[in-house]
Amino acid sequence: MGCTASIIVAAYFQRGSETHRLRRKLQVRCEIQRYNKSFRRNVMEKEQKGWAVWLKEHKEVIGYIWIGVIFIYAIVNGLFFTKVHVMDGTEKITQRVLDIKKMIIFLAACAFSVAVIRWKNKLSDERQKVITLMITVLSPIITFVMLEVMFESNLFALGARNYFFNLVVIAFFAVIFIALFNSSHWSLILPVILWFAFQVANLYVADFRGTALLMSDFTLVASALSVADSYDYTISLKVLLTLMMLVDYIIIIRKLKERKYFNSVKTRAAGIVVALAYTLIFSQLVVNGVLLKSPKLTQYKPQKSYQRNGTAVTLFGSLGFLVTPEPDGYSEETLAALMSKYTTDEVTDTDAASMPNVIVIMDEAFSDYEELYHLQTNEPTLPFFKSLKENTISGNMYVSIHGGQTANTEYEFLTGNSKAFLTFGVAPYQSYLKADKAHESLTRSFKAMGYSEELAVHPYKPTGYNRTAAYSALGFDDFLTEEDFENPLRYRKFISDEADFKKLIELYEENKKTSDRPAFLFNVTMQNHSAYDELFDNMDYDITVSNEEYKDDVKLYTYCNLLKKTDDAYKMLISYFEKEEEPTIIVIFGDHQPNIKMNYDEDVPLQKYIVPFKIWANYDIGEEKIDMISPNYLGAKVMQLAGGALTGYQKFILDMYEEVPVLTYNGYIGADGKLYDVEDETSPYYDKLEEYRILQYNNLMDTKNTVKDFFYLGEE
Repeated sequence: MGCTASIIVAAYFQRGSETHRLRRKLQVRCEIQRYNKSFRRNVMEKEQKGWAVWLKEHKEVIGYIWIGVIFIYAIVNGLFFTKVHVMDGTEKITQRVLDIKKMIIFLAACAFSVAVIRWKNKLSDERQKVITLMITVLSPIITFVMLEVMFESNLFALGARNYFFNLVVIAFFAVIFIALFNSSHWSLILPVILWFAFQVANLYVADFRGTALLMSDFTLVASALSVADSYDYTISLKVLLTLMMLVDYIIIIRKLKERKYFNSVKTRAAGIVVALAYTLIFSQLVVNGVLLKSPKLTQYKPQKSYQRNGTAVTLFGSLGFLVTPEPDGYSEETLAALMSKYTTDEVTDTDAASMPNVIVIMDEAFSDYEELYHLQTNEPTLPFFKSLKENTISGNMYVSIHGGQTANTEYEFLTGNSKAFLTFGVAPYQSYLKADKAHESLTRSFKAMGYSEELAVHPYKPTGYNRTAAYSALGFDDFLTEEDFENPLRYRKFISDEADFKKLIELYEENKKTSDRPAFLFNVTMQNHSAYDELFDNMDYDITVSNEEYKDDVKLYTYCNLLKKTDDAYKMLISYFEKEEEPTIIVIFGDHQPNIKMNYDEDVPLQKYIVPFKIWANYDIGEEKIDMISPNYLGAKVMQLAGGALTGYQKFILDMYEEVPVLTYNGYIGADGKLYDVEDETSPYYDKLEEYRILQYNNLMDTKNTVKDFFYLGEE
């Protein structure tokens, strides 16, 4: 009314075109007022109804937006293309070739998603009830197929037993969710989402480190997160298609009428009892090792276990690997008999006065691919490292890991304990070492002999593998991380070996100024850490690979160039200490090979677990070539070479080395040169191995009864 009256008044006092303009101006003002009132009214309605209701009313539009986002993501990230790497002179170029098959599959998936979004549920209540019941029964099968397709398992080769137990495990979670939520919507959707999320994480982990997830890996979450920003998380077309199918499944469930599985307190109580009974049965399957007894379930190559046994069986079957059982024949009498053969040396805190500085460098992903895989490059990747001959002990070291789990190799070196007697995925640093609980180590031996300081250096985050607490348990005085480096040279995202080794020189010089006693420095490098599939502007790429089967591998191209920079850094480090008068030993070894697929020679035992090592000194230690050793022995060798006192445990280890020179989780090589399984009771070395297992159990697991004077020098 107000607007109309204004127009009439204006018309009375104004004439002609001026009247028309005023009338039009007032009309526009009134339209704006009406729009504002309407907008405020809509906002109030949304607030009253709730945004969830508003979104529900526009869910079809949201569905189209979802498909559009997925389509744009696929185009932007080139998911319809296959990458082909070619060389242009000395430069590596990546070309993308359109894959028509991928595009057709994706468009078909989009079309199906559109059909699901547009579907109007006009089914009768009775039919909806039947469909909901069918989906409830079939949901474990749907989940099972989704998981195996994502991991590229052969559904026709799994076998009836694995089909059955995979469905038992998946159905277990379905029953639990039905008992908890009593809703066809939540009970059918949440378990599938959780399984999907796990499998996505599993695929990324398998790609990043070369081994799939086991239950023991959930203790390594913090360590994984510490290097998580180093990897590429582009979603593959396979995962994207599975995600689209999952969303389609959720939409269908949501469009069906929600059902209650239990309509009364009594029936729900009965359902909960069934769920608890199912839980008890399932627990017994795990505890009694029924899931673990499959002959194809192995920690050695988890991916193959997933593909041969199925996701659920492999994951929950791996729970059995978490337990380290007491060895057969373990007793006080057995320990006493074993330990009586090896007496710990007497030691004083002045012994170090006549001993050398000891610098240990465990080099990230350090390996000699030219030697192992006959890699041909335009120039050598490790010319200086290989040239070290005088006053040098060198050879091949066999480790228990490949592509990741660095801390396991350093644990073996520092303690003499072997991963052969532990679970594959468990990191002792996280599972067994506590900051306030001393653990025997090379570090504590140097401390007992009077070394001025024992320092650990790792030019990255301190959170990885619980190192801060672990190093405290192992007796290190201080732990230097990336925060202790000022404006260091970096290659890619990591602090370079050159900057790392300069820090070691700096620490050595500080100790030389402030003490007349030697120092023990333990360094874990970071420069060569994965991932290798991205080229950076902050480093040169001068090394090229000429082998036909490897020349287009970007990961290998990056890795070889990193190795050359490591070699240059070693030249700088050794050149410095060659001029120093203080006797110094430098120990160098790799933690594992990188996760780069190579053509492995089946005639070379444990080839993918071989890394190089060298012990160099700036004084006469002689020269020696060692063909085979493993990290659990190397620490005792270094102590012996440095002229230090030995514990009874180290003396046992050195004796063990003469009979079994290589001992890893993946098997061991005897003095006869043959490869044996750790559990092979027919091996001529089995009894000696069991002695090792018993001593290690007393050292690591039975800590209340650890015989201190066998494992430690001096008073602890």
